Amino acid sequence: MAGISASCSSSRAKGVLHGWMWSLIGFPGIILCVVPGCSQSEFRYVPVSGIVTVDGKPAVRVQVNFKPVPQEGAINSGAASQGWTDDEGRYTLNTLTHGGPRGAVVGVHRVTILGLESARNLFDFGTPDDPMKVPKEKLPTVKIPKSVKLPINFTVPEGGTNQANFSL
Repeated sequence: MAGISASCSSSRAKGVLHGWMWSLIGFPGIILCVVPGCSQSEFRYVPVSGIVTVDGKPAVRVQVNFKPVPQEGAINSGAASQGWTDDEGRYTLNTLTHGGPRGAVVGVHRVTILGLESARNLFDFGTPDDPMKVPKEKLPTVKIPKSVKLPINFTVPEGGTNQANFSL
């Protein structure tokens, strides 16, 4: 009986050691497989820029947001991108991830454009007494007309584009 007991504890010890060893090997293996799947490197980012106009005039200091549409069966669609227009209505996109790639993911995006009508949501500074006390030079100069249906679909081509123009 003692021999059987010793044999069982020896098997148990081997099983525990075997399981522990697989944990050491398996955990890093899982991390190596999962972490790259979370990175942005699986997506192709290309330069995107354009001009936004409202009623034929440059839309100054409006925010342009590109959100990639996931492809069928995909879980992740890549990072969203954003840009602000200058005094001529021109913008250039950058991803919203810290230190992430410039531009936008190749493929279909839902585009939203936010102007003066969204200033309360765009700015989170001021004072508790006057949360909308935003320096005038920071505010968008135009409201996006309510007649404009947002989001707008836009396809970012393989080679990027400097013609992602929106006439509102």
